[in-house]
Amino acid sequence: MTDYEFQVAVQGGNLIVTTAGFCAVYYKPMDQPQLILRLRTKSDVYELLAKARHTANRKRRLWEKS
Repeated sequence: MTDYEFQVAVQGGNLIVTTAGFCAVYYKPMDQPQLILRLRTKSDVYELLAKARHTANRKRRLWEKS
């Protein structure tokens, strides 16, 4: 199991999740409850993809509360 240290930035309506060699951009349409992946670095590492999405969802929940 690998520990990834993600950084999350908010730009416009996008959540940008990055770590060494990886980037994923998510957005949340107003009419849908979940984040949608806009684009990401090509990767077949399921753990990395799952943790990036989890990190984006945590940030979204914090962002919506503020």
